[in-house]
Amino acid sequence: MLHIVTGEMNCGKTAKIREIHKMYGGDGFVSDKIFSEDQHIGYELSALGSNEKWVLAKKTDLIDEAWTNSLIQGEFQLNKEVFSHAITRIEEMMIERIKPIFLDEIGYLEVRKQEGFYKIIEQLTSYPYDVYLVIRISCLQDAIRIFNLKNYRILNLNYKNNRRYYDQSDN
Repeated sequence: MLHIVTGEMNCGKTAKIREIHKMYGGDGFVSDKIFSEDQHIGYELSALGSNEKWVLAKKTDLIDEAWTNSLIQGEFQLNKEVFSHAITRIEEMMIERIKPIFLDEIGYLEVRKQEGFYKIIEQLTSYPYDVYLVIRISCLQDAIRIFNLKNYRILNLNYKNNRRYYDQSDN
């Protein structure tokens, strides 16, 4: 079953994924914000199973020469090598039949530029076990259309009680 965790920025999507992972186990990745002196300067990709971390994104003005292979999204540059590593690891999880698998987050990079985690999403949406995808609410309808999502359950964290679920089926 595909589970979509959605909501506006800063509504607790990543925290919700960590909570679900703690309850059900599995493996996958979450994107944690990096701060320096109370300023948001980037994102770190964290593996839920091993707690390994990689710098996924930094504000463009903070990039050093080592970031020659990057994608640009808004004020951030994103490291393609980190995406490649995560995609390879997710493919391994699928072969190993890890359940559930988590991926945080699908956003403009995937739905508008077909980059980032784009190429693994179709595989994840057809995985026969539970998958939890975090999709920013402003990208949700585009993601449903682009990835032709048919059967899924949505947890929308924008609702006051943070427990608004609904199922979608095109059957």
